[in-house]
Amino acid sequence: MLSIVLSRRDFRESDQIISLFTKDQGKLELLARGVKKITSKNSAHLEPFSLVQVSIEKGKEIDHLTTVQSVEFFSDIRKNIDKSLATGYLVSLVDKLTQVGEREGRIFEMLVSWLRFVEGASSFNSALVDGYIVKLLHCLGFSPELKRCVVCGVEEVVGLYPAGGGVICQACWKKKEKLGEQVLDCNLEQAKNLNIFLVGDWHAINNAKCIPEGHPSAGKMQNAKLVHDLIYKYMIFHSEKKLPDFGMFDKISH
Repeated sequence: MLSIVLSRRDFRESDQIISLFTKDQGKLELLARGVKKITSKNSAHLEPFSLVQVSIEKGKEIDHLTTVQSVEFFSDIRKNIDKSLATGYLVSLVDKLTQVGEREGRIFEMLVSWLRFVEGASSFNSALVDGYIVKLLHCLGFSPELKRCVVCGVEEVVGLYPAGGGVICQACWKKKEKLGEQVLDCNLEQAKNLNIFLVGDWHAINNAKCIPEGHPSAGKMQNAKLVHDLIYKYMIFHSEKKLPDFGMFDKISH
């Protein structure tokens, strides 16, 4: 079964629980017996974000991982500290935001395509991290409406309304504010950046320039931070989980 390793955690003295996202069965958690032993043949193939073929055996309480064969190790990612940190964060996020048995083929295909793109990319823009998050949220059913107000439908938008699932206009913002609901500053340019992350391919996202209106150079990094913050806060609202901020990757842009 073709799988991506998401994480591994200790279980008993020499065993581990391996979290995988598989092509056919979605997320699985399997017991790998003896994988912590020096003599284990499977251990080297079970590093996070490895693409592997696995064999599974039914168990009484948890299924067992029996054999592992490496398909792609993504060695170039592992040699680059920026790429490695970002990739480790993203597979950890998939692990946290998906449930065992959740079958969503798009998540698997998207993760494999992201890994292969980053593996071969000569440059790495932090926008790739933000773009992955937006696409993941889309796969999980939390895709934001980014072209018109989610309340009244007008196209003049000034904020992002997480509870409504998209952007909001000034008049509707005031109404939601009176009700004590959260609305985040989001101008038209930032909404366009978010839409690139949602519909663009990895090449388009890697070349994305988060440049605010009227500030073609000086405000670039500041606007990138604002777009990043919108994505993170939107993710926290809809996941309802305490997730680490991936803001450390805002500085990654070569």
